[in-house]
Formats: sequence, structure tokens, C-alpha cells
Amino acid sequence: MKATVTPGKPRIPYIDFMKGLCIMLIVMTHVEGTFFDQLLPNLNNALQSFRIPLYYFLSGLFFKTYGGISDFSRKKVNNLLIPFVFFHVLCCATTLIIFELKEHFVRPQEIKFVWTCFIEPLYLRDWHYTVPLWFLLSLFEVNIIYYCLQRWLRPWAVMSMVALVSVAGYLLFLHHIELPLHFDTAMVGLPYFVLGSMFKQHGALEPKRFDRWLWVMAIPLFIGIYFVAQPIDIHMQVVPHYLLLYGVPFVAISTLFAACKPLGYVPVICYWGRYSLIILGTHATILEPVKLFFNHRGFSTMWVAGCTFVVTMAIATAAIWLFIRWFPKFTAQQEFFGPQWKVSLP
Repeated sequence: MKATVTPGKPRIPYIDFMKGLCIMLIVMTHVEGTFFDQLLPNLNNALQSFRIPLYYFLSGLFFKTYGGISDFSRKKVNNLLIPFVFFHVLCCATTLIIFELKEHFVRPQEIKFVWTCFIEPLYLRDWHYTVPLWFLLSLFEVNIIYYCLQRWLRPWAVMSMVALVSVAGYLLFLHHIELPLHFDTAMVGLPYFVLGSMFKQHGALEPKRFDRWLWVMAIPLFIGIYFVAQPIDIHMQVVPHYLLLYGVPFVAISTLFAACKPLGYVPVICYWGRYSLIILGTHATILEPVKLFFNHRGFSTMWVAGCTFVVTMAIATAAIWLFIRWFPKFTAQQEFFGPQWKVSLP
């Protein structure tokens, strides 16, 4: 079976580069959480200031209401919920196979597989084998919230409600109150998404004659971000003061956008960015056997982390070809539900 990707608008190279950079940072964080702090003391906090917020922002750049709620909901189900379900089931099933194979290498009493993992997203915050997929649920909810605000409120009221929703989410975080299906993360992530939408509305995506000089401004800002950044982990409800939660990421994202905009197509990284959804959905499962292999080699932690990252990204790159060829409708390369999808709102 040969699948073809539905043609669309030309891709923007620097957006793919930002996506690629973001997924690289996410994978490395899951490889070794302390890797960046071993390079510089506050580097991980500086990267956290835009790592996940940037994904909300990039999605917000391309927000549109389409032809109404039917088209909008169909697009978001096809692009977010279908991949979420597909990768969740696939990764749980793959992990089961890995556990069975490990019986030949470790003592049987160490082998544990939780069969309820297939339905964990319905009732748990943290899942056993597909934790990174939480973001797809959160992003789907962010899109729905913002669509509803755009549909029923005037522009000035939309911004007021975005602020109120984010404050409510922030208070939930402070009291460690977790809402089902990561809805609290959607509340906190909403302003980052809206920032992307505002960038688009004000023409930031369009080429400007001064774009090539933006990196000059970015250098001192990155240095400042490094020193003021504090831990931000939306999934784990770790946040600084409200103003820092949005002030620092807004500056970091805007600075990164300015630094990347003059770039053209960067091989490999732009490719990873274009298919970052597939890497997001598969890297956690790929990591397990790769980590098992390198952790038994007896090398230093930094060496193990670097090799694990390289091998994981190499396997994920090969997986991209497999998924876009054989499973395009499950990986947002083609529509799963067609135009016959109908939804109505009052």
C-alpha cells in the first residue's frame, strides 16, 4: 500500500526548525533529566521556560476556525485525538512485547506489565508507558477552549477570559488539584497558544526586511533568560510566580522566534520538526530497549545519555518513514474522518 500525503500550503522552514529543536529537547530530557544541568547549572530551567510552552505557541500560529464547528472539530480529532489513541494503543502493545522479551534477560519476578495501561488515560494522571502523549490531549482541549471563546465572545472579552482561565489553572496548580484528562494543563497552556495566534494575526509570519538582524537582539535576551528562569513543568504542576510563568516564556518564545526566522531549511532538524508528532508518539517506547542496552555498557552517564539520544532519534527517523507510508490516517498525514463529519452547537 502506498500512501500519499494530502498537498497543502508550502511549509515554513523556520517553524519546522523550531518544532525540531523542541522535540530534540523533549527527547533528551526523557533520556536523562539532569543532562542539561550537567552542562550549565541553570540550563535546564532556561530550556523549560520555552520547551513545552513553545509547542502550544507553534500550534496557536496556525489556529483557525475553518468553516465552523464541524470542520474545526473534525480537523482537531483527525490531527490530535486519532494520533493520541493510535500511539497510545500501539506503544502499550509494543511495551507488552518488550516485557515478554525481557524474560530472557532478567529474573521473571522483575517482569511486570500493567494490563490496565490501555485505559489509564481515562482515570489516571500519569500513565505507565505513554506519558509524553498527555500533550496531545491538552492541546486538543486548548483548541476547543479557544474556539468557544472566539465563537461566543467579543475580542476584548476573549482576552479577559483567557486571563481568567489561566489564573484558575494556576490556582489549581498551586493547590495540586488535578482535573481529568489533563484539563488543568490546558487552562495553564492557553495563553501560550493565544500568543501564537496573536503573532499570526499581526503578520509575524510574513517576511520582513529586518528579519536577518533579529538574532542580534536575541543574544542578550537569551543570556537574561538563562539567569532569571525558574522550573516550569506543566505536566507535573511545577510553576513559578504567575508573572514568571508567562513573562519569561513569552520573552523566551519571542526571542527564539526572532532568532530562527532568518533561517532556511536545515536538514534533519526540519525533517524532525515536520514529523515531530510521530517522534512524540514513539520515542518513549524506543527509549526503553535503547536505555537497557547502553546502561549495561558501563560507560559514564553523559556518554550513555548522548548515545541513547542519537540511537533513539535514528530509530525514530526510520519510524517516521514507516508511519507516513503505512499509517497516514493515524498520524495526521491524511484525514481519518472525511467531510461527512457533522457536529452542531447552539
